[in-house]
Amino acid sequence: MRKKLLFAAVFALASYGSLWAQPRIAGAPQLLVKQEAHMMSPVWSPDGTKLAMTSDNYQGIWVVNADGSHLRRITADEGAGYKLAWGADNNTILGRTNIRENHRVFHEVKTYDVATGTEKLLVAKTRMLKGLPCWADNQVSYRIDTERKLADAGIKAVSGKAGVAQNVNLLNRMIESPASVAQEVSGLKMFKGHIIFNPVLSPSGDKIVFQVSGKGLYVCDINGEQVKSLGQGSRASWMPDGKYVLATVVTDNGEVLTSGKLYAIDVNTAQSYHLPVDTNLIVQSPCVSVDGKKVAFEDAATGYIYVANLK
Repeated sequence: MRKKLLFAAVFALASYGSLWAQPRIAGAPQLLVKQEAHMMSPVWSPDGTKLAMTSDNYQGIWVVNADGSHLRRITADEGAGYKLAWGADNNTILGRTNIRENHRVFHEVKTYDVATGTEKLLVAKTRMLKGLPCWADNQVSYRIDTERKLADAGIKAVSGKAGVAQNVNLLNRMIESPASVAQEVSGLKMFKGHIIFNPVLSPSGDKIVFQVSGKGLYVCDINGEQVKSLGQGSRASWMPDGKYVLATVVTDNGEVLTSGKLYAIDVNTAQSYHLPVDTNLIVQSPCVSVDGKKVAFEDAATGYIYVANLK
């Protein structure tokens, strides 16, 4: 009997530890940014001291301190806020602009200095840019359609480790060819005819979480193999340990979002856990800080930006 009781106690403790292993919301979310413009897609700086965000249609980039102070617009460039990327210096933001002329869209590649508000043009107006520019080994890389390779951005071109180029390549293929990447990558052929979007590389660089139109959230390795369904979810953001992603499950009435709930999803088991947030908020675009202690998100109803503590 004592052995049975001891086993039960150990099992209970193990279950308790497992229960609390997933991320949890600690306390009520804080309103960080309240603007007349509808703000969206917050992104933490690497050191967690600042948040960058954009507005509807990815118009411009704003930056605010983590405590909500000193909100400023860095640029009004159209499209610059789409998948904006912080540099390792916590002061430089990389972006791709949209320029519309005669019913055609051109792109530029720019970096924006957060401290001074100045910008640097790396790639002049072109229709040859494929995918998004990215940071690799603290330098800027981009792909040109005619060469289909990493190109020099006016500074030393990135060669880096083979794994870096491979990660960037698959990520960019998902971004630049959302409707056709499934038929180009053998492990993704099950999604042929569907759009792959919102891919995000894991902190360790060995996995990608992504969405598939009409199917939900998935994770795969960097080669597009070992594909696993994570159920419903959108706009996933990795926890630092790479074991969980935070994502939202949204509903709509055919015109606007009517609800948005935050979930933590175990990428190994696909088990999901609801993280209760203020029920008046329609949670969208969660972004976990690099240290995993906070999550920022937009309220889709108001366009306000909130931050909640994680533990």
